[in-house]
Amino acid sequence: MQLYIDSYGAFLGVKDGMFWVKPIETKGKLIAVRKVRSILLSPSIRVSTDALFLALKNSITVLLLDKIGRSKGLVWSGQYGSISTIRKHQALFAQHIQGMLWIRDLLLQKINNQQSLLKQLYNDNYLIEREYLNAQKIMANMIQKFQNWSTETTSNLKEIAASFRGWEGTASRAYFYCLSLVIPKQYNFKKRSKHPAYDPFNACMNYLYGILYGIIEIALIKAGIDPYMGVLHTDRYNTPTLVFDVIDQYRSWVDELIIQLFLTHPIPSSYFQKTAKEGLWLSFEGKETLVHAFTKHMNQIISYKGNKRKRRSHIDINAFQMATMFKFFSPSSFNS
Repeated sequence: MQLYIDSYGAFLGVKDGMFWVKPIETKGKLIAVRKVRSILLSPSIRVSTDALFLALKNSITVLLLDKIGRSKGLVWSGQYGSISTIRKHQALFAQHIQGMLWIRDLLLQKINNQQSLLKQLYNDNYLIEREYLNAQKIMANMIQKFQNWSTETTSNLKEIAASFRGWEGTASRAYFYCLSLVIPKQYNFKKRSKHPAYDPFNACMNYLYGILYGIIEIALIKAGIDPYMGVLHTDRYNTPTLVFDVIDQYRSWVDELIIQLFLTHPIPSSYFQKTAKEGLWLSFEGKETLVHAFTKHMNQIISYKGNKRKRRSHIDINAFQMATMFKFFSPSSFNS
């Protein structure tokens, strides 16, 4: 399980060799170490060094989140999950045209996932035909651009990255426009707003994307991969840019969940709070509801790339497959 603690003033400690979680106003709960895969902590959580040592001893990564769900740091043993050869070859891969071919496939998968979700919404009569067909046309054109691109076009990685970002951005604008039309009118939004969010839908999306970033970062580290060495998203100080590359294939899981919540559950205003400088935040009540739904969603068994497993297990498996790809990558063996 992923232990997520977001209750203001809650305490994480150790009792009888197990993790002990004690919210301020309720009784504490003991959790067996063997059941915990990672720990996510929001601001204003008190933690004992005994709990941190227990996590380190059992290779359990502790992820620190800010108020809007973004990963701000990790507490881990400092040892990657495999040999350094993986990260040495990862550095070569990130600066090679093969890395862009890999990114192209991830972005194609992202757009295909977006198309599938729109098709499902259209078939369920949530999206009118005109808007659906227009979005599908735009997205199909962008897919065609990715498919027509070849390594012979240019070897300048910055130019390739700029083209990729432009094509992906065009497809995503059409996609989010349709999502805005699907949800109840009081939640319609003009465009995707990241940080800050200006509407409830984007606030929910940002918060769950933030948690998903953390899950992916932990999976990469456990697989022996450096999450700070990106391909499409180039190096930025103290930023896990590879996570930004990898997450694209999983974003539709969050989108699907949030759409479902907005279509089938009342979303009270108490779930959100406005801030002067940072837009709309989720309140504790909103976070609690969203995290509960997200945890259940990530534990669902789905078919992905021919395998049936929990969503979170697919992330771990894909991370180890990436590690294998990096380990055996050799620039000299690439044939363009």
